[in-house]
Amino acid sequence: MLLKKTIKWTGMILLGVGAVSTTLWLTIPRWLPVVAKSYLPEGVSLSLTQPRLQQWGVFIDDIALKSDSCTLANVQQFTFNYQKQQIDSLSFNSQQLTINEGCFSQLSFADKKETATVPLDIHALLATIPHLSVDINHVSLMDNQRYNGHFQLKSDTNGRLISYQGDNTQIQALIRDNQWLDIKQLKINLPDDNQIELAAEIALPLNVDSLPENGSISTTLLTSHYAYPLVFIAQWQGNSGTISIAEQGGGQALAVLPWNVTAENITIEKGRWEWFGLDQPLRGGVNINIAQWQQGLTGLRLTARLNVMTQGHAGKGNLVMTIPETAINWLDADIPIQLTGIVNKDLMQASAQLPVKVTGMLTDPTIEFQPGSLLRFKGQLTETLTVKDARLPLAGSTLSSKGFNGHLNAIVLAEDTIWGDYRVHFAGRSTDFLPDQGNWQWRYWGEGNLLPLKARWDIAGTGSWVDNMVSFETLNTGFDVLTYQHTSMLAPRLTLLTPFRWFKRR
Repeated sequence: MLLKKTIKWTGMILLGVGAVSTTLWLTIPRWLPVVAKSYLPEGVSLSLTQPRLQQWGVFIDDIALKSDSCTLANVQQFTFNYQKQQIDSLSFNSQQLTINEGCFSQLSFADKKETATVPLDIHALLATIPHLSVDINHVSLMDNQRYNGHFQLKSDTNGRLISYQGDNTQIQALIRDNQWLDIKQLKINLPDDNQIELAAEIALPLNVDSLPENGSISTTLLTSHYAYPLVFIAQWQGNSGTISIAEQGGGQALAVLPWNVTAENITIEKGRWEWFGLDQPLRGGVNINIAQWQQGLTGLRLTARLNVMTQGHAGKGNLVMTIPETAINWLDADIPIQLTGIVNKDLMQASAQLPVKVTGMLTDPTIEFQPGSLLRFKGQLTETLTVKDARLPLAGSTLSSKGFNGHLNAIVLAEDTIWGDYRVHFAGRSTDFLPDQGNWQWRYWGEGNLLPLKARWDIAGTGSWVDNMVSFETLNTGFDVLTYQHTSMLAPRLTLLTPFRWFKRR
């Protein structure tokens, strides 16, 4: 009797466990996203199709990370396998990973109370990674398709091997002893046939405590931005050292950056740089402090001061950029920057008073011009034409990779020794505007003296610059009097009857 009851209860338990297991398996697409939500950033959710069992593994057609308005990342044809050998191994494979970089900028980041955080222990983190292999046949970057590629990660007793191979990107690196990052290959083809290539293998410590007491790293960078190969040299003694960049073969030093590392800060003090690739050489100084660097990218606090020195007919110019201590959020930045000073070139001079904020993703940021933002220009443009004062008030407008948005105004006061002096105002609104792209709608008005005809004139009208077309939609101009030899005309006026359009060659 007891045996029958035992068999009965055992059967019921096994049946119950089987029923629960089957239910959990069949409802994974429903309950797993709920569990994952507590581990994901706010506003991000997980979705997946029903998993299917394969030999020693699981297959899932589609896995996606989504925000409220778009899909952040999507994994297709995902396979997980477990191989029990002398050393147990996990294998993750996927046919395609699609990443929408622009979607990250739409995430909302809730303010979190500051709490004491423990610096990231990279060695301990890497030690927790089991023996595994990850193979993604095609990584697709929606906003940067030229950098699509094939990603592989292999973790075993020899270290962690990372490889990313594409038409325009080749990267291969090895993490050994959970302490050193060996860069075996780095080659990136930038737009317009520019190229950056690491022409030597280098080893970088993942933790400052792993630095040898002294040493140096030397490598060569090939870039079409500069006519000669560049030699990059990092030297250190203890926790201090120097980073220098120079032309290969003992040419000009382009940068010398003394640095120091502590548990709290990475500092560059009294650094200097020079650039010879333009019409006139540029030079300046660099001072940077990165605080809380051990807390990872999300915990960084940046302070910086950089300047550029120029030389022109008006003398020396000095343009200074300062960044007060600011938290760096790579996905949702809010960095205040002050740009102040003068740039001189030949007979022209530009002055800037630009308080701005850099916002959004740092891979595609937006510059927001704050109240008081003003650019001014003056100087001799030609033998006869001199710009007395040209002002571009930029407060309230924004600039991104798409162009200017918001109010875009200009005031020009100029004098020509032949044609006379004039003052012209442009006031308009821009939408994704850059020269020959986007839209700038404006109205204009002004006045001046026309010396050959001994007349005062005025002008007013409306116009636009749309893509490569500059259009004057309306124009009304006139003179107080026109006098030429023995002929005079009082108050003549001229009105544009049909729009005048000028198409610029691209």
